[in-house]
Amino acid sequence: MTDVNIASGLALFDRANRAMNTFASEALTKKFSQLRNEFARLKKFVPDLKECSAFSKFDGENSNSYWLHYPCLDKTRVVLLNKDTDEAAYIHANYVRDPPLPINYIAALAPELETVDNFVTLIWQEGVEKVVMLCRLQEIEWRKSEDYYPRIVGQEHNISGISVKCLERRTLEE
Repeated sequence: MTDVNIASGLALFDRANRAMNTFASEALTKKFSQLRNEFARLKKFVPDLKECSAFSKFDGENSNSYWLHYPCLDKTRVVLLNKDTDEAAYIHANYVRDPPLPINYIAALAPELETVDNFVTLIWQEGVEKVVMLCRLQEIEWRKSEDYYPRIVGQEHNISGISVKCLERRTLEE
């Protein structure tokens, strides 16, 4: 790698870092309802189910599930390691990569009671530093997500042999 390549790579990293900081700062100034409306305006991408074989096999069997509207694309899905079966290695999560940015993301559904262990395993396995939850744990009478972290700052839980500690908790205004 030449000095020019290194310099242009560092400049790109710096630009991407500033862009992500600007995005995060702007997102934190918005109310939750504004973020939700902005998300709803985005065009939905629905891949061909032929490209979603693991999703069709494991999530597709549960036809009453709300996540059927959000299939996992095989080529970008996260596979849990050290699991005994393909079904155990399946989690409804995909890598989201934007080539100019040095930071990758994982988009995952909020865990249900039977998938909290896998969700925490995903966070550990992939070295996730921050989790941004775009829903409440409960909305009206519908439980949207199980607790996958201690709700009190400083509290610690053990989930699947992984120690999970709440370091900070912020709720965006409605």
